[in-house]
Amino acid sequence: MSGTFSIGDLDMKWQPEIGLAMVLILFPTFQVHAQTVSPTQAHEESFSGYLFQELPKNLLRGTTETFAGWHLAILGAGGGAAIGLSQTDADDEVRSGAGDSIGDFATIGDIVGNGFTLGGIALSTYIVGRVAEDDKMIATGKALIESQILAQTMTVLLKVATDRERPDGSGDRLDSSFPSGHASGTFALASTVDAMYGHEIGIPLYLLAGFVAFSRLSDEKHFLSDVVFGAALGTVRAGAAGERTPCPAGGSVRAGPGRRGMPARRPRNTGPMVPVARFGTKSRPKWTGSVHPPASEPQLARPGRCVPAAPGCRTAEPTP
Repeated sequence: MSGTFSIGDLDMKWQPEIGLAMVLILFPTFQVHAQTVSPTQAHEESFSGYLFQELPKNLLRGTTETFAGWHLAILGAGGGAAIGLSQTDADDEVRSGAGDSIGDFATIGDIVGNGFTLGGIALSTYIVGRVAEDDKMIATGKALIESQILAQTMTVLLKVATDRERPDGSGDRLDSSFPSGHASGTFALASTVDAMYGHEIGIPLYLLAGFVAFSRLSDEKHFLSDVVFGAALGTVRAGAAGERTPCPAGGSVRAGPGRRGMPARRPRNTGPMVPVARFGTKSRPKWTGSVHPPASEPQLARPGRCVPAAPGCRTAEPTP
């Protein structure tokens, strides 16, 4: 019947509408999960100050942190899995089984995971935060912007270096198969939001990222090894950006994937201390304490330390 709409009618011209829909869904969710915080000066920071001073420093620091600690472990695991898949029949078997498995629904994944869609969400979050003078939203926007820049930059560099042909033969050297930019971008979004707001929002976004990654297999735009490493890369790059999430009191919070605010390094002589559970201990007390150092001494967080209780800060909730 003429005038009816189907998934098959979707194409990239719907990208602004789908991007706007994601923004309208995410923003209220951010607001619901944001804690009331004490006033800060974040919304008074100039855009040029962030763009030319803070952003380059954060990107450089995030790049160097990629090859340390759990970042390196995740990258190594993703790289090892990608090599194993590409050197066996697994890539081809998954390709033949997943090809066109979800039909026109793969178009949704193509639009959602597009770099312009994800970049628009990140920039819109920052702009809305500045207009509303919402420091939590500004911090979220910054983390999303940085994670997308880091993820997409590394993705393009690897595409140029590997120049792997896509399963359907499309693309060129700048748009080659390995790794998947859709996977790295959507997993960067999911990992950043999960680190800042917890699993209530993070898990649905991880599921969305998984759908986007699978849609690239269905569309025969990528091999399984492409999306596996893309997912690892996005998670790592987002972690590098999200670990220095600016806290409302002017310090910083370490929040890697799956952790809702890691304990911060103890400031000097700043008042009563609240114990926070250590990593690696057999018994993890269910303590809850502030994770924010005072504005006078911003710190990078480290596990297994105590931090001063401060009113209005988001609290740590160690997982048993």
